[in-house]
Amino acid sequence: MLPGGYFQFFKDFASKHADKIARLSALLHYFEGQEGSISFETLERSIAISNWYAMEFVRCFTPASQPTKEQLDANLLVIWLANQYRMTGQTVFKKNDVRKYGPNALRNKMSLNSTLLYLSQQGILFEGKLPDDKTIYINLIVQYFNQNLNYLCQYGIVLNF
Repeated sequence: MLPGGYFQFFKDFASKHADKIARLSALLHYFEGQEGSISFETLERSIAISNWYAMEFVRCFTPASQPTKEQLDANLLVIWLANQYRMTGQTVFKKNDVRKYGPNALRNKMSLNSTLLYLSQQGILFEGKLPDDKTIYINLIVQYFNQNLNYLCQYGIVLNF
């Protein structure tokens, strides 16, 4: 029930888990026609059944994780690049042009650099220079954009992150 724990969002549910196991043990004991004390085997079956339902409860009701700022920025840039690629067929962009004309959230140098690093680690693009040229270029991995282009331009969400 601690932060980061399995039942962090379900403290009330988890606090009653042992009671549910005890009640289930009593029900199994009764309906199996046993007499006397509840057997260890019945208790083990009750624990297994109750744990399965607890895991299903957590799986069904755990809040969806929120994307990080890095993922949101990457999403913005990939969609912008996909639209540029679709409209012009261009696969290489000057980094400064992306800063000037790209998404507003990425016009900050540090934001753009961290987003480009993230996308290069994902295998979506890479940065490079030409010999005797100080300009930094952003090169798209064409296979990624060809596979996902229609989806990116139509739905505006990034795949395969």
